[in-house]
Amino acid sequence: MKCDNCHFDFPRGSGNPCAKWDAADFPRGLISIPGVLAQLSLASTGEIGLSSTASGVVDAAAGFQAMASNTRFAPKRGQNKSLTKATNAAANIRIERKDQRATGHLRIRVSGTIGHWPPLVNGTRTGKLVTAENAHPDTSAYSTLDNLFTAIRAQFEREYPHATSQLTCDDEYSPSSDGRKRKPTTALTSTRSAKHTSAKAPVILRSAFVRKPANRRDPPLVQLEFVRTTASVNSGDVSFKVSEATEVIDVAADWQDGKELFDKKEPYHHTGFVGKGYTKHAIYGQEMVLTQLCGDGGETDGTVKVLMVAEYKLLCLGDHFKQEFDMLAKEMKLKALPNFAFNFKGSILGTFKPNDNAKKIKLPYSHFIATPLLPCIFDSSGCMMLFDSQAHSLNKNEFSPYWDQGEQAIKAYMDEHSGACGTNSICNALGLKTVQVQPAEDKSAPCTPTKPGGPLRIG
Repeated sequence: MKCDNCHFDFPRGSGNPCAKWDAADFPRGLISIPGVLAQLSLASTGEIGLSSTASGVVDAAAGFQAMASNTRFAPKRGQNKSLTKATNAAANIRIERKDQRATGHLRIRVSGTIGHWPPLVNGTRTGKLVTAENAHPDTSAYSTLDNLFTAIRAQFEREYPHATSQLTCDDEYSPSSDGRKRKPTTALTSTRSAKHTSAKAPVILRSAFVRKPANRRDPPLVQLEFVRTTASVNSGDVSFKVSEATEVIDVAADWQDGKELFDKKEPYHHTGFVGKGYTKHAIYGQEMVLTQLCGDGGETDGTVKVLMVAEYKLLCLGDHFKQEFDMLAKEMKLKALPNFAFNFKGSILGTFKPNDNAKKIKLPYSHFIATPLLPCIFDSSGCMMLFDSQAHSLNKNEFSPYWDQGEQAIKAYMDEHSGACGTNSICNALGLKTVQVQPAEDKSAPCTPTKPGGPLRIG
């Protein structure tokens, strides 16, 4: 019979074979193993036990037995060579697919840039193409398209600098040429460079074609005329300029019906009423959200104008500070910053001109702020975050119906945050722990960091 532990044959009824055997009944299979015979010769009579040396020999022999006797596990002739060939083929396929994806991305960018060119008289855009030299036969398609894209993009920016923003393809996330002349890249050098470069992050591309957004609501609309006021920031000061041109905007005519449904807490999303806050209500204006004071506070049209201008000024400043912050973060090579933006681009500070349509929909005031209507989605937990940030001011404005407690609220926030500022990676990267903020009343005060470890000072 066989032992359950060592699997060697032993006579039936001899007891535990792994502990001790009678010399006469000792498994004959062990006699052939070198070293065991010497162990057996030490005892001619009586019982013997396996020493540690013999046990090691037995274990080693049992481990090598299968490898020595079973030739089926030996590598077949040419197997390693075939495996190497298959591995190299798979690597080449991955490189080719990567090159094809990059070439396809460049095709999209080239065609997208050409698509933004105004057509010629005959309706074509081919006349806008730059003269291209014949490429070397060994030059890759990617390199040829890259050179073509560089020339087309540079020509577009020279001829239409005001329309460069229409090129919505995100250059920060897309591989683009920097305008410098490049050496022709052959397929051989392209393969070599791809083998010895580390894997990059996935490329995120947007289509260069700008589609007209679909209407998100379909209420009855009334066309109203208005005059636009633009705002710009220069050295921290906001300047306004009233346009001389008259523009039009389509505003929902049934906003009052939607407001009544909103007040009754009934479904109102099929109307042109978007929502209502503490002081203002929002009305759909294709594709904008038009906000005005609610009109139940008895404010005059002049007071409303002051409030609308002040709020638009804050929106303009917020967008300016965000752009400055993004530039600073980019210079300091900060990553993983959350994406957020002030809804200032494309916004309108306007004043309606009196006409029959304005009287028909009964807007409470002539002054308004309109911002682009943004698509909203829910996160994985079913939540959607919208917030209306308020401005920090030292004192409450007598014309303003709300206030955020000014400097007192800022100090309370900083007292709470300063303890964690030293361990926050973003705060450390920006040097906020040691920064010294210039007081508003002293324009000549230094803005240099204080001694290391000093708290952030406000005012």
